[in-house]
Amino acid sequence: AGREVVLVDTNVTVLKEAEWIDVYGPNGRGCNGGLRIQDPTVLANNFTCDCTPIFKSGPDCDLALASASTGRDATTETRNITIATTVAGVVVLLLIIALLVQQKRLRDARNTPHDFDAW
Repeated sequence: AGREVVLVDTNVTVLKEAEWIDVYGPNGRGCNGGLRIQDPTVLANNFTCDCTPIFKSGPDCDLALASASTGRDATTETRNITIATTVAGVVVLLLIIALLVQQKRLRDARNTPHDFDAW
């Protein structure tokens, strides 16, 4: 009675959760919009980048992907699509304006007063 018994002798070290600070990323920078992937080492303050969702490459997602079909980068293709869309929008707008002007001319022609005594 009154004896002390040690069941388990354990040392515990508490680590804080890994931080997503840019300096812990590749080249000491963040992912420039890419996804951060935690280092497999538990609670390590290192991460890598997954650049595929933003169509870029490089360790920290700072390089544009080259298009396999044309050899142009994604930025050039995006710019070309933007220009083509803008030109198409302007053409549609001009067609709508031309139709409205024509419709007004026809309406004005129908509403022109006639001089029946001139015959």
